[in-house]
Amino acid sequence: PLDRAYGRAFWEEESARAGLPTVGTFVPHPPPNALLLLPIAAGLDPVAAKTVWSCVLALLLLASFFELRHVVRPQAWPWLVGLALLTQTASLRNALLYGQPYPLLLLLLCSSLVALVRGKSLESGLLLAPVVALKLYGLPFVLFYAASRRWRAVMGVLAGVAAVTAVSVVVLGPEIHRAYVSQVLRESLDGRILD
Repeated sequence: PLDRAYGRAFWEEESARAGLPTVGTFVPHPPPNALLLLPIAAGLDPVAAKTVWSCVLALLLLASFFELRHVVRPQAWPWLVGLALLTQTASLRNALLYGQPYPLLLLLLCSSLVALVRGKSLESGLLLAPVVALKLYGLPFVLFYAASRRWRAVMGVLAGVAAVTAVSVVVLGPEIHRAYVSQVLRESLDGRILD
């Protein structure tokens, strides 16, 4: 049961049960983040799962590099995009050290931008939806869509977030979602969860 997933005691118990030396926490992540690791964690020990996930993240970063070539001048794209990706040292470090999904989010943001530039607003919104569902920092992009009257993109985000949330509730259960809303969401929006 994941209803206590936002409490430190839950992580201490689960870390001990899994034989992990360090204690983690799930705060401030929305519940759909747990969906990312379910396919990898099933049947693998923690070290193997982390290795697989780190390889997946590295491949997603590489995919982002190639996705951005669609919006950068052709003669400058490898150098400019490479510089943009490799200067993200803190997020890359956190992704590879702690398993943060930043390369996945980057790929989704890049793909959303490419779709928007190509005039595919609904597709752009659908690609942004998992970013909003996984990390709240996707919300300003939704405000951009609304301010620029890209209503199809807004509808894509809303439909995508609803779909991701529905899958998350079915797979993870409603209790973790209630805990997130009551214990984490408001403080996250107020900027009081993490410094």
